[in-house]
Formats: sequence, structure tokens, C-alpha cells
Amino acid sequence: MAAVLVRCVQNFAPRAESDASGRARAAGQRAMVWLRALGDRPDLLLETLLVLTGALPESTAALRELAVEWQSRVVEHLRQQQDGSIAQRVILATSLNNFANRLSEAGQRTEALENAQKSTALYSQLTQANPDAFLPDLARSLNNLANRLSDLGQREEALPIARKSAQLYVTLANQLPEAFEQKAINTLLTWLSLRHAISREEAVALLKQNPQAQFHALFNDGDSDEPSPSDKPSPQ
Repeated sequence: MAAVLVRCVQNFAPRAESDASGRARAAGQRAMVWLRALGDRPDLLLETLLVLTGALPESTAALRELAVEWQSRVVEHLRQQQDGSIAQRVILATSLNNFANRLSEAGQRTEALENAQKSTALYSQLTQANPDAFLPDLARSLNNLANRLSDLGQREEALPIARKSAQLYVTLANQLPEAFEQKAINTLLTWLSLRHAISREEAVALLKQNPQAQFHALFNDGDSDEPSPSDKPSPQ
């Protein structure tokens, strides 16, 4: 039901402004009213709210405000229901990470950073207790935190966090390449972009130019995170 309403809102919203008859606008508005009514029910269970929130696309213009509102409610519910169990802490950490992404999508960058920090702190605690279970989640939350810091222009703070995320993903990719290889590459490119203050495309060129050197730099504790001229991509 929720997924159908979400598709209706998305399908009609872009056309609503230019539709002379107004039928598309009306259809989109009706779908939004029904969708909001579904999520605003006073007897709505947290489990159902989680499903509804999960049905919203990660990147959505038509549903951006609703996504932030619902994810905020999820986080608040989880905080009130915390019993200290690992299961509850995992759900809260994941929801905080998702909330950070929703806030970032809505342009609320400071609030997004705060929630990304809370998510990473929780995953750090969980990983210390059970590394095998939570290392991938920690890597993901670190990458999100680095991106949120970068969004606010805090490159120096983002750099070591992006590096740690890439290190974790590369380690995981060595164990399970099918699951983590692409994520390892993506986070490595994020770190290279921050390290050298270059674009994503330039980071790709740099990695292709000398992949061994970049992997060595990633894991070399004595390596500086400052750009070096020799590492810059050569002009094409």
C-alpha cells in the first residue's frame, strides 16, 4: 500500500506544475494525503512506521519533507523504547544513519552531521563488542560521517574518517569481494577526493594511474594526508 502511494506521488509530482487540466496535480495531492494519513495514525506501531519510512526513496524531491518527519519520529520512538539490548541499539544506530541522510537531502546539514556522529558512536560501541557482526555497519557510518563533514566544508576533520572507512571496506573486500569490492572502491575514491582536494573524476584518474601507490598510501600510517604534486593526475 505505502509503496503504491509513494510511486503515485513521485509519478505525478513532476508533471503537476505543467498539467493544464490539473488532473495530475490532484492525483499527486490525493496520494500524498493518503500516504500522510497512513503514517499519522495514532495507533501506528513502530514496526509499521519503519516499513513506511523504508518505502520512501533515499533521494526524493516530492517526499523530502515527509521523509525527514517520519525518520525523526522513528528515532524518537526508538530512543524512548531503548532497553539496552543489542537489537534495539542496532535499529537505533541504523535509523540515526538514515536520518542523517534524510536531513542532508533536505539541506539540513548541521543536523545531519549531529545524527551521523551519533550513529557512528553507536556502531563503534557495537563493533568493539562484536567486530565480525558490525564492522560493515561501522564502515558505512564512517563514510556517511565523512560525507556530512565534507558537506559543511570540514575537510580536515572528514579526511581521517574517510580514510578509516576506506581501510575497513578494503579489508572486508579482501575477505568477501562480491559484497564489498564496489564499496571499497567508492570509499577509496572519496578519501582520494578529500586528500587531494580534487573531483571524483580526477580521483578515478589518479587511482587508475597508480592503484598500488594509492592502496599503499591508504594503509601507510606514516603517510601524510596532504596532497603531493607527484600524486596529482597527469593532464590528458
